[in-house]
Amino acid sequence: MPILLRPMAPPDLPALLDLWVAAWQATLPATDFAARRGWMEGHLAVLHAGGATTLCACAEGQTPSGFITFFAADGLVEQLAVHPDRFGAGLGTALLEAAKRRRPQGLHLLVNQENPRAVAFYRRAGFAIIAATTNPDGRRPVWRMAWPG
Repeated sequence: MPILLRPMAPPDLPALLDLWVAAWQATLPATDFAARRGWMEGHLAVLHAGGATTLCACAEGQTPSGFITFFAADGLVEQLAVHPDRFGAGLGTALLEAAKRRRPQGLHLLVNQENPRAVAFYRRAGFAIIAATTNPDGRRPVWRMAWPG
């Protein structure tokens, strides 16, 4: 089934939050991401108020199975999540390629160091590790990665 990419619409929010929880729970099972659902809802609102774009990946007529939230102005990829049932199906690649087309000057992001699957995904997509740091709340070690465009 072909992948349809489209801008997020307000009715998509519950499905995006569900898939965000599922994706992160599968990636870091020791953290209760269901308890962070409310935080993520507020975080997306703040990102969108600041100019972020969210694109959804879905089969035609289906609820989203993946999404990317990024800032075309500066190239920051803030979120990329794919439902675990669709890991490896090309949704993440399609979403990232869409962001690259909208920001050909380059993209950058933070990725958890304890998420080797994501690090390998971004490397395959042309990103390189440019620094080691911590996430914005200072609790997790992350890699700063960049795709030069």
